[in-house]
Amino acid sequence: MPENTEETESILSFQAKRKLHKISRWGKFISLSSCILVILLIILITRGILSRTLPVYKDSLLSSTERNPLLIIYLALLLLTLFPCIKLYLFSHQCSKAIKANDKFLLAKSFDNLLSFFRFLGIILLILLLLYLLFIFMGTLATLFNWGRY
Repeated sequence: MPENTEETESILSFQAKRKLHKISRWGKFISLSSCILVILLIILITRGILSRTLPVYKDSLLSSTERNPLLIIYLALLLLTLFPCIKLYLFSHQCSKAIKANDKFLLAKSFDNLLSFFRFLGIILLILLLLYLLFIFMGTLATLFNWGRY
């Protein structure tokens, strides 16, 4: 009689494996398409920084010296956006391989990448919420003390 050791027994049911496989396929699609879009935007912004004459900003009130810091900030934000795309791709790829090989250690490693993905998004969300609260607070103070009125 074969012995059920920890290495040979499956920790997931067939339905759970099927759903995780679908999740990993959708994760790959989302991460790859997001990475492609971010890289295209990075190329466009880099072109704008290097050329200093974007047709979109021809009639803009901002000069090229005022516009370049904004473009550099956009570039930094786009580079920051690549991190969750990469983590989602790593989760999807490792999860797919783990399900095919029935490797629970690789599956655990893939969930570490998913945890990093959600942790990063949670931190960004907290930062944005704090910025919104700061803007609401500053707007309230400006209204109460008539700041900005001529």
